[in-house]
Amino acid sequence: MHPEAGIGALRRVTPAAILAALGAGFLAGQLWIFIRWAADGHARPVAPTPENISTSHSTVTWTLQGMVLLAAVVFIGVVTRQCRRAGYITFDAALLLGYFFSSWQSPLINYEKIALVVTPHSLNVTTWGPYIPGWDSPQPLSQPETLLGVSGAGFGVLMTWVWIQAWLTGRIAQRFPGWTWRRLLPASVSAGFAVDFLIETLWRNTGFYSYTAAPSPLTPLHGYWAGPSLLYYVAVTLFISTPAVMLRPGAKTRADPLNLDRAPTLGSSPGNFVRMLAGVGLANLLLLTYFISCGLITRLLV
Repeated sequence: MHPEAGIGALRRVTPAAILAALGAGFLAGQLWIFIRWAADGHARPVAPTPENISTSHSTVTWTLQGMVLLAAVVFIGVVTRQCRRAGYITFDAALLLGYFFSSWQSPLINYEKIALVVTPHSLNVTTWGPYIPGWDSPQPLSQPETLLGVSGAGFGVLMTWVWIQAWLTGRIAQRFPGWTWRRLLPASVSAGFAVDFLIETLWRNTGFYSYTAAPSPLTPLHGYWAGPSLLYYVAVTLFISTPAVMLRPGAKTRADPLNLDRAPTLGSSPGNFVRMLAGVGLANLLLLTYFISCGLITRLLV
Protein backbone atom coordinates (compact mmCIF):
# COMPACT_ATOMS: atom_id res chain seq x y z
CA MET A 1 0.00 0.00 0.00
CA HIS A 2 1.14 3.53 -0.73
CA PRO A 3 0.75 6.21 1.95
CA GLU A 4 -0.79 8.78 -0.38
CA ALA A 5 -3.74 6.51 -0.86
CA GLY A 6 -4.86 7.14 2.73
CA ILE A 7 -8.33 5.85 3.48
CA GLY A 8 -8.79 5.17 -0.22
CA ALA A 9 -6.28 2.35 0.13
CA LEU A 10 -8.98 0.32 1.84
CA ARG A 11 -10.92 0.36 -1.44
CA ARG A 12 -8.05 -0.86 -3.57
CA VAL A 13 -8.07 -4.50 -4.52
CA THR A 14 -4.57 -5.42 -3.38
CA PRO A 15 -3.32 -8.49 -1.51
CA ALA A 16 -3.08 -6.39 1.65
CA ALA A 17 -6.64 -5.09 1.28
CA ILE A 18 -8.00 -8.59 0.67
CA LEU A 19 -6.18 -9.94 3.72
CA ALA A 20 -7.38 -7.00 5.80
CA ALA A 21 -10.97 -7.76 4.82
CA LEU A 22 -10.43 -11.40 5.77
CA GLY A 23 -8.89 -10.27 9.06
CA ALA A 24 -11.95 -8.19 9.89
CA GLY A 25 -14.17 -11.17 9.10
CA PHE A 26 -12.12 -13.53 11.28
CA LEU A 27 -12.22 -11.05 14.18
CA ALA A 28 -15.99 -10.72 13.90
CA GLY A 29 -16.38 -14.50 13.77
CA GLN A 30 -14.30 -15.19 16.85
CA LEU A 31 -16.05 -12.42 18.77
CA TRP A 32 -19.38 -14.09 17.95
CA ILE A 33 -18.00 -17.45 19.14
CA PHE A 34 -16.52 -16.15 22.40
CA ILE A 35 -19.59 -14.10 23.36
CA ARG A 36 -21.88 -17.11 23.02
CA TRP A 37 -19.37 -19.38 24.81
CA ALA A 38 -18.97 -17.01 27.76
CA ALA A 39 -22.68 -16.21 27.97
CA ASP A 40 -23.44 -19.91 28.42
CA GLY A 41 -21.07 -20.07 31.40
CA HIS A 42 -18.31 -22.14 29.83
CA ALA A 43 -15.48 -19.68 30.46
CA ARG A 44 -14.31 -21.77 33.40
CA PRO A 45 -11.48 -24.25 34.03
CA VAL A 46 -11.76 -27.91 33.16
CA ALA A 47 -11.76 -30.04 36.29
CA PRO A 48 -8.41 -31.84 36.71
CA THR A 49 -8.40 -35.59 36.39
CA PRO A 50 -8.83 -37.48 39.70
CA GLU A 51 -5.32 -38.88 39.71
CA ASN A 52 -2.63 -36.56 41.02
CA ILE A 53 0.45 -35.77 39.00
CA SER A 54 3.91 -35.91 40.47
CA THR A 55 5.58 -32.82 41.87
CA SER A 56 8.22 -32.95 39.15
CA HIS A 57 5.58 -33.16 36.41
CA SER A 58 3.66 -30.28 37.94
CA THR A 59 6.85 -28.20 38.16
CA VAL A 60 7.67 -28.89 34.51
CA THR A 61 4.11 -28.03 33.43
CA TRP A 62 4.02 -24.68 35.21
CA THR A 63 7.58 -23.83 34.22
CA LEU A 64 6.67 -24.46 30.61
CA GLN A 65 3.65 -22.16 30.89
CA GLY A 66 5.86 -19.50 32.44
CA MET A 67 8.26 -19.85 29.52
CA VAL A 68 5.41 -19.43 27.03
CA LEU A 69 4.30 -16.27 28.80
CA LEU A 70 7.85 -14.95 28.92
CA ALA A 71 8.35 -15.71 25.22
CA ALA A 72 5.13 -13.90 24.33
CA VAL A 73 6.24 -10.81 26.28
CA VAL A 74 9.72 -10.90 24.69
CA PHE A 75 8.27 -11.29 21.20
CA ILE A 76 5.95 -8.33 21.76
CA GLY A 77 8.98 -6.33 22.88
CA VAL A 78 10.95 -7.37 19.78
CA VAL A 79 8.26 -6.35 17.28
CA THR A 80 7.50 -3.16 19.21
CA ARG A 81 11.14 -2.19 18.84
CA GLN A 82 10.97 -3.06 15.14
CA CYS A 83 7.97 -0.79 14.69
CA ARG A 84 9.58 2.11 16.55
CA ARG A 85 12.68 1.86 14.39
CA ALA A 86 10.71 1.57 11.17
CA GLY A 87 8.05 4.13 12.07
CA TYR A 88 5.19 1.86 11.07
CA ILE A 89 3.68 -1.58 11.75
CA THR A 90 6.14 -4.13 10.37
CA PHE A 91 5.34 -7.47 8.78
CA ASP A 92 6.55 -9.35 11.88
CA ALA A 93 4.41 -7.21 14.17
CA ALA A 94 1.31 -7.73 12.02
CA LEU A 95 1.97 -11.47 11.82
CA LEU A 96 2.53 -11.80 15.57
CA LEU A 97 -0.73 -9.98 16.21
CA GLY A 98 -2.38 -12.29 13.71
CA TYR A 99 -1.09 -15.40 15.45
CA PHE A 100 -2.46 -14.18 18.78
CA PHE A 101 -5.84 -13.56 17.15
CA SER A 102 -5.77 -17.02 15.56
CA SER A 103 -5.85 -18.86 18.88
CA TRP A 104 -9.64 -19.14 18.63
CA GLN A 105 -8.98 -21.90 16.06
CA SER A 106 -7.31 -24.16 18.63
CA PRO A 107 -10.37 -26.50 19.00
CA LEU A 108 -10.23 -27.23 15.27
CA ILE A 109 -7.48 -29.78 15.90
CA ASN A 110 -10.22 -31.92 17.49
CA TYR A 111 -12.95 -30.90 15.02
CA GLU A 112 -14.46 -34.38 14.54
CA LYS A 113 -12.27 -36.64 16.64
CA ILE A 114 -9.89 -36.11 19.53
CA ALA A 115 -6.52 -35.87 17.84
CA LEU A 116 -4.68 -33.92 20.55
CA VAL A 117 -4.90 -34.45 24.31
CA VAL A 118 -3.75 -31.63 26.59
CA THR A 119 -3.10 -31.84 30.31
CA PRO A 120 -5.88 -30.33 32.46
CA HIS A 121 -3.27 -29.60 35.15
CA SER A 122 -2.67 -26.15 33.69
CA LEU A 123 -4.14 -22.68 33.40
CA ASN A 124 -7.08 -23.49 31.15
CA VAL A 125 -10.71 -23.02 30.25
CA THR A 126 -13.32 -25.33 28.76
CA THR A 127 -13.13 -25.49 24.99
CA TRP A 128 -15.28 -23.15 22.89
CA GLY A 129 -15.27 -25.78 20.14
CA PRO A 130 -19.05 -26.45 20.32
CA TYR A 131 -19.64 -22.84 19.27
CA ILE A 132 -17.63 -23.25 16.05
CA PRO A 133 -19.98 -24.26 13.20
CA GLY A 134 -19.80 -27.99 12.48
CA TRP A 135 -17.55 -28.82 15.45
CA ASP A 136 -18.58 -32.26 16.73
CA SER A 137 -15.82 -33.63 18.93
CA PRO A 138 -16.68 -36.00 21.81
CA GLN A 139 -16.64 -34.95 25.48
CA PRO A 140 -16.21 -31.19 24.96
CA LEU A 141 -16.45 -30.39 28.68
CA SER A 142 -13.31 -32.47 29.24
CA GLN A 143 -11.27 -30.72 26.57
CA PRO A 144 -9.16 -27.88 28.03
CA GLU A 145 -7.89 -24.89 26.11
CA THR A 146 -4.59 -23.99 27.76
CA LEU A 147 -4.16 -20.23 28.01
CA LEU A 148 -0.36 -20.50 28.29
CA GLY A 149 0.23 -23.67 26.32
CA VAL A 150 -0.77 -24.98 22.91
CA SER A 151 -3.73 -22.56 22.92
CA GLY A 152 -3.92 -18.89 23.87
CA ALA A 153 -0.54 -17.18 24.16
CA GLY A 154 1.09 -20.28 22.70
CA PHE A 155 -0.10 -19.22 19.25
CA GLY A 156 2.07 -16.11 19.46
CA VAL A 157 5.07 -18.33 20.08
CA LEU A 158 4.60 -19.67 16.53
CA MET A 159 6.85 -16.77 15.54
CA THR A 160 9.68 -18.97 16.87
CA TRP A 161 9.15 -21.33 13.95
CA VAL A 162 9.05 -18.46 11.45
CA TRP A 163 12.10 -16.62 12.76
CA ILE A 164 14.32 -19.70 13.06
CA GLN A 165 13.32 -21.03 9.64
CA ALA A 166 13.83 -17.57 8.10
CA TRP A 167 17.28 -17.33 9.69
CA LEU A 168 18.26 -20.79 8.44
CA THR A 169 16.91 -19.95 4.98
CA GLY A 170 18.98 -16.76 4.96
CA ARG A 171 22.10 -18.70 5.88
CA ILE A 172 21.48 -21.17 3.08
CA ALA A 173 20.93 -18.28 0.65
CA GLN A 174 24.26 -16.76 1.72
CA ARG A 175 25.99 -20.09 1.23
CA PHE A 176 24.48 -20.48 -2.25
CA PRO A 177 24.01 -16.93 -3.55
CA GLY A 178 23.07 -18.11 -7.03
CA TRP A 179 20.01 -19.99 -5.85
CA THR A 180 16.54 -18.64 -6.66
CA TRP A 181 13.45 -19.64 -4.69
CA ARG A 182 13.02 -22.56 -7.07
CA ARG A 183 16.05 -24.20 -5.45
CA LEU A 184 15.97 -22.41 -2.12
CA LEU A 185 12.37 -23.34 -1.29
CA PRO A 186 13.00 -27.09 -0.81
CA ALA A 187 15.96 -26.28 1.42
CA SER A 188 13.83 -23.84 3.42
CA VAL A 189 11.06 -26.42 3.82
CA SER A 190 13.60 -29.01 5.01
CA ALA A 191 14.96 -26.53 7.55
CA GLY A 192 11.44 -25.73 8.75
CA PHE A 193 10.63 -29.42 9.11
CA ALA A 194 13.73 -29.95 11.25
CA VAL A 195 12.83 -26.95 13.42
CA ASP A 196 9.30 -28.21 14.05
CA PHE A 197 10.46 -31.76 14.72
CA LEU A 198 12.94 -30.55 17.34
CA ILE A 199 10.63 -28.09 19.09
CA GLU A 200 7.63 -30.42 19.16
CA THR A 201 9.68 -33.36 20.35
CA LEU A 202 11.01 -31.33 23.28
CA TRP A 203 7.57 -29.91 24.08
CA ARG A 204 5.71 -33.22 23.91
CA ASN A 205 8.25 -34.94 26.12
CA THR A 206 7.24 -32.61 28.96
CA GLY A 207 3.91 -34.46 28.99
CA PHE A 208 2.01 -31.26 28.29
CA TYR A 209 0.22 -32.74 25.30
CA SER A 210 0.20 -35.81 23.09
CA TYR A 211 -1.37 -37.02 19.85
CA THR A 212 -3.87 -39.87 19.84
CA ALA A 213 -3.01 -41.33 16.42
CA ALA A 214 -1.79 -44.91 16.55
CA PRO A 215 1.81 -45.48 15.44
CA SER A 216 2.21 -45.97 11.71
CA PRO A 217 5.12 -46.42 9.29
CA LEU A 218 5.33 -42.61 9.19
CA THR A 219 5.68 -42.36 12.98
CA PRO A 220 9.23 -41.57 14.16
CA LEU A 221 10.38 -43.86 16.98
CA HIS A 222 7.64 -46.28 15.97
CA GLY A 223 5.55 -47.34 18.95
CA TYR A 224 6.56 -44.45 21.22
CA TRP A 225 3.43 -43.06 22.87
CA ALA A 226 4.14 -39.37 22.25
CA GLY A 227 5.38 -39.65 18.67
CA PRO A 228 2.86 -38.42 16.06
CA SER A 229 2.90 -39.17 12.37
CA LEU A 230 5.40 -37.20 10.34
CA LEU A 231 2.41 -35.86 8.41
CA TYR A 232 1.61 -33.50 11.32
CA TYR A 233 5.13 -32.07 11.14
CA VAL A 234 4.78 -31.63 7.40
CA ALA A 235 1.50 -29.74 7.91
CA VAL A 236 3.13 -27.28 10.32
CA THR A 237 6.00 -26.64 7.94
CA LEU A 238 3.95 -26.32 4.75
CA PHE A 239 1.00 -24.34 6.07
CA ILE A 240 2.26 -22.25 9.02
CA SER A 241 5.95 -21.41 8.86
CA THR A 242 7.04 -21.65 5.21
CA PRO A 243 4.43 -19.30 3.70
CA ALA A 244 5.26 -16.68 6.35
CA VAL A 245 8.99 -17.07 5.64
CA MET A 246 8.42 -16.64 1.91
CA LEU A 247 6.31 -13.54 2.41
CA ARG A 248 8.62 -11.80 4.88
CA PRO A 249 10.17 -8.63 3.43
CA GLY A 250 13.79 -9.19 2.51
CA ALA A 251 13.30 -12.85 1.61
CA LYS A 252 15.49 -13.73 -1.34
CA THR A 253 13.85 -12.61 -4.63
CA ARG A 254 10.59 -11.94 -2.78
CA ALA A 255 10.67 -8.29 -1.72
CA ASP A 256 7.47 -7.67 0.23
CA PRO A 257 4.94 -9.23 -2.19
CA LEU A 258 2.03 -8.17 0.04
CA ASN A 259 3.16 -4.54 0.20
CA LEU A 260 2.87 -4.73 3.99
CA ASP A 261 6.34 -3.46 4.78
CA ARG A 262 7.64 -1.02 2.19
CA ALA A 263 8.88 2.25 3.71
CA PRO A 264 8.66 4.40 6.85
CA THR A 265 6.36 6.76 4.94
CA LEU A 266 3.70 4.10 5.34
CA GLY A 267 3.32 5.10 8.97
CA SER A 268 -0.10 6.73 8.57
CA SER A 269 -2.85 5.51 10.88
CA PRO A 270 -5.00 4.06 8.06
CA GLY A 271 -1.98 2.25 6.63
CA ASN A 272 -1.01 0.79 10.00
CA PHE A 273 -4.59 -0.30 10.63
CA VAL A 274 -4.75 -2.07 7.27
CA ARG A 275 -1.43 -3.81 7.94
CA MET A 276 -2.59 -5.05 11.34
CA LEU A 277 -5.82 -6.40 9.89
CA ALA A 278 -3.88 -7.96 7.03
CA GLY A 279 -1.63 -9.72 9.55
CA VAL A 280 -4.71 -11.08 11.31
CA GLY A 281 -6.13 -12.24 7.99
CA LEU A 282 -2.89 -13.87 6.87
CA ALA A 283 -2.26 -15.71 10.15
CA ASN A 284 -5.86 -16.93 10.38
CA LEU A 285 -5.76 -18.14 6.80
CA LEU A 286 -2.52 -20.05 7.42
CA LEU A 287 -3.84 -21.62 10.63
CA LEU A 288 -7.16 -22.53 9.03
CA THR A 289 -5.35 -24.28 6.19
CA TYR A 290 -3.18 -26.08 8.75
CA PHE A 291 -6.14 -27.29 10.81
CA ILE A 292 -8.01 -28.48 7.72
CA SER A 293 -4.96 -30.53 6.77
CA CYS A 294 -4.75 -31.88 10.33
CA GLY A 295 -8.40 -32.90 10.11
CA LEU A 296 -7.69 -34.90 6.98
CA ILE A 297 -4.64 -36.50 8.61
CA THR A 298 -6.68 -37.41 11.69
CA ARG A 299 -9.37 -39.02 9.53
CA LEU A 300 -6.66 -41.13 7.97
CA LEU A 301 -4.93 -42.15 11.20
CA VAL A 302 -7.41 -42.07 14.11
